Amino acid sequence: MKFIKNTLIFGLFLAAPAGITLWIILGVISFFDQTFAPMVPFHFPGMGLLFAVLSLFMVGLIGSTFLGKLLKNSFDSLLEHVPLVRNIYKLFTQIGDAFFSKEAKSSFKKVVKVPFGSNLSTSLGFWVRDTGEGHAIVFVPASPNPTSGFILEVPHEHVQEVDMSVEDAFKVVLSCGALMDNKKSQSHK
Repeated sequence: MKFIKNTLIFGLFLAAPAGITLWIILGVISFFDQTFAPMVPFHFPGMGLLFAVLSLFMVGLIGSTFLGKLLKNSFDSLLEHVPLVRNIYKLFTQIGDAFFSKEAKSSFKKVVKVPFGSNLSTSLGFWVRDTGEGHAIVFVPASPNPTSGFILEVPHEHVQEVDMSVEDAFKVVLSCGALMDNKKSQSHK
């Protein structure tokens, strides 16, 4: 009986990542199909997702032209005059600029370790930017949910760069440290 139970649990752990991924993908496709399919006279599975991707591509293509920049500036100016909406729009614009603007090339590109909690422990974090005053802004993500965490201002001498890709660091955070490669977690100054 114990063999059957352990084998079923092991099978669940093996199948769960693929099953959850497939479930999410099918949910996204279904959402876009239900949203965009009524706009056209014919339908095939995945058409809504294809329509959404093509629409975003066209917005990006037009947005990179002079006319697109002019339209975006006009839209920004219009939303600046709408109470409540302007705050939300401005927040998401600033977040987008922090990650995708040409000035933000260094944000979240470096994995670091910083003292956290006490001087006896360090935590994995992401270099956000240099303050210009001998300090760095570092984001220390919460595990297993990296969308929340702590923003620290740390003196440069306490920031240790880690030989690890940002992708690998996110895997470590999402796995609550279970996927930490001891060789890669070695820091250097």
